[in-house]
Amino acid sequence: MQLLVGIDVGTTHLKAAAFTPEGAQVAIAHEPTPLRRVGDGGEYDALELWASIARCLRRVVEATGAHRIATIGVASMAEAGVLIDADGAPVYPVITWFDPRTRPQAARLAQDPGTAALFRRTGLFVMPKHGLAKLLWIKEHHPEVYQQGVTWLSMAEWIGFCLTGQRAACPTLAARTLAMDLTSRTWAADLLDHLKLNANLFPPLQPEGTDIGGVTKAAAALTGLEPGTTVALAGHDHPVAAYAAGVISPGQLLDSTGTAEAIIGAVPSPILTDDALRTEISQGPLPVPGLYGLQAGASASGGSVEWLRRELLSDMPYDELIALARGAGDHPTGVLFLPHLAGGGPPAVEPASKGAFVGITYATTKAHMAKAVFEGTCYELRHMVEAMESLTGAAFERVVVTGGHTHNPLWLQLKADILGRPVAVPDIKEATLLGAALLGAGGTGVSNRSETIISPRSGISEAYNRVYDSYIALFPALRKLYRAQ
Repeated sequence: MQLLVGIDVGTTHLKAAAFTPEGAQVAIAHEPTPLRRVGDGGEYDALELWASIARCLRRVVEATGAHRIATIGVASMAEAGVLIDADGAPVYPVITWFDPRTRPQAARLAQDPGTAALFRRTGLFVMPKHGLAKLLWIKEHHPEVYQQGVTWLSMAEWIGFCLTGQRAACPTLAARTLAMDLTSRTWAADLLDHLKLNANLFPPLQPEGTDIGGVTKAAAALTGLEPGTTVALAGHDHPVAAYAAGVISPGQLLDSTGTAEAIIGAVPSPILTDDALRTEISQGPLPVPGLYGLQAGASASGGSVEWLRRELLSDMPYDELIALARGAGDHPTGVLFLPHLAGGGPPAVEPASKGAFVGITYATTKAHMAKAVFEGTCYELRHMVEAMESLTGAAFERVVVTGGHTHNPLWLQLKADILGRPVAVPDIKEATLLGAALLGAGGTGVSNRSETIISPRSGISEAYNRVYDSYIALFPALRKLYRAQ
């Protein structure tokens, strides 16, 4: 049986895995992502990343046999990129997506060309993490390095280059540079000219799943793969995970959970209106022809639960935490928790916002506090989903949950109750890796994808619906206080 291999270049781990065409995982290998801290941010050594991925691939090959591997798809974190020279050598370390050094460049981009103009062109709201801000920083601080560079590659594109020697880009990663025209899915050459950046730095764009070339002899020697094995770019990790989860048509929504929570609502075309601009919900292509995603996120969803467990509950084990929260009963706790430990995100962006508990009395127990944290993250999810639906004018009929929350039945049930609709949990352990493998094979579907459906509970969902209005009023009531601090 021929196998499909997926690669995921992640913020914390580098992974490779082999799957059957039906989506069954056969082998997996991973290593920590080698990070060098620089102030509040950090850097990666691009060659070290490649060496780690090569070792992961070799372990997968040893477990399966090189002759069985038919195709390889590569996915990665989005905004990190590397500048390489004519010989393919990195000329500067990879600046991580979370590095703050590029704030001045982002601030200037927000002024010229301006936030509104850039949103209507790219679907993005200017942030320091975007590729354009990084390129401008390198040009300003290391002009000699900038002059040496001939190609800018996102991380999946870099690994694709290391495997094949071909310089190529794909829309889901290109969209996170702030340099791609969202509607046409082409590089915005006039924007780059305006910023005095070399448009030739960006390689040809090819749809996700396109064969970019075969594994070179040099890469084969490092990885154990057979020379000529087909390689394709799968793209940005969150859209790739959405693809694996079956979010492949309008009206479907992915809730990708973890420390942060990423929401992707599939739509047939970009919505670059004034209303969309006010929500600060970003937009980008999905790895399906003609499909786009409304994208929002809560930066401290799982992070709020981790904070609760660590700071208030003495590192209580997860099963005990779930049991504790269940002790608060099925109905709303009466305590509101605002999960803004890292600021407020779309559709009410406010970096100064902070977390809060409201409604505590002498009758409030640890069980109420624990369950309130779960409730608060679900209210925040509903707020994002409803903001997206206000733009589309239609409900997302299918909500798919992947990631860490899927191991917590209490949390899943609260999502269904508070959203007021069923949520689907696909039987996928490594959604990004599976999506990368499937896209690497040209978009082969999974014939046996199974899922669990959790439905809202009658009476309880209606009770949460009545509390939701109070939650929505909470952030506006606290905003003045937080801005004054």
